[in-house]
Amino acid sequence: DGVLSSLQSTMDGPRRQTNYWLFSLRNDAYDGIYLQTLSMDVPLCRYDGDRGLLDPACGWIEDTFCHGLVFDVRSNRPFAAHRMLEALLLASALLAWCLKPGWWPTEPCSKRPLATAMSILWFPSIMEDLISCNLLVYPALEIMDRILSTSASNNNIATNRFYLSAFGLIFCIGGLSNLIATMVSKRGNFGLHGSIAASLGYLMSCYPSKLLMRYFGIINMTASDILLAVTAIGLIDALLGVQLPMMGRIGRHNVMAWMVGGVLGNLMGQFQVEKYTAWWNPIRY
Repeated sequence: DGVLSSLQSTMDGPRRQTNYWLFSLRNDAYDGIYLQTLSMDVPLCRYDGDRGLLDPACGWIEDTFCHGLVFDVRSNRPFAAHRMLEALLLASALLAWCLKPGWWPTEPCSKRPLATAMSILWFPSIMEDLISCNLLVYPALEIMDRILSTSASNNNIATNRFYLSAFGLIFCIGGLSNLIATMVSKRGNFGLHGSIAASLGYLMSCYPSKLLMRYFGIINMTASDILLAVTAIGLIDALLGVQLPMMGRIGRHNVMAWMVGGVLGNLMGQFQVEKYTAWWNPIRY
């Protein structure tokens, strides 16, 4: 009954539209969710208006991706940081498509710290990375903003703390994870693996009970569940040489980035909880 009432309330809610740079998603309260790009308006899923309910998958898409949040670097910091990361990923993909091979350094290197930090943007898998940013990175940014805002005396301090911490979580820890994975595997590691793992590790220390993936009430996964599952898949490939179907981007060469990112993100979360919150000033989830 609770699920059905939640779906019904979504049907009765206002129309929302979310811009994703190359396309936008909008919901129609009595019709469904549409993807808009150029002059096209493509239906993704439709509600069942006769029963006054919406399909569970359609409701999940609406809640997760068609949220109607607005880009504002001061009043909506997590969403702004999330959209900046998405814009950088899209720009990197465009550069990779337009420029000749070899314009990027061959692999992360301790002598090139900036290139190492930027290694999270190279070789993006756009759809996979955008979905991961929505499902796994953005929740960590939300919790981070709440933690850092609890003891901030004004909005400027909270804003500076948040963007510096977000850069450290995504670029510094993510880049360091790629560097360590490169050194261990003797193969260049790029991409968001370490950054995603750092976000999951951060959530494990700050909000371990938060459900990040829900599928029809059958699969409910927290940050620790996802991080453990990905690490197990990578170790299976590393130890047994077995690559699971549809898991081509998770394997022996980047499992170290997942492990390092998860540990460092967890330590960062523990540090910020101890430093910026206390029993008389708890985090409001």
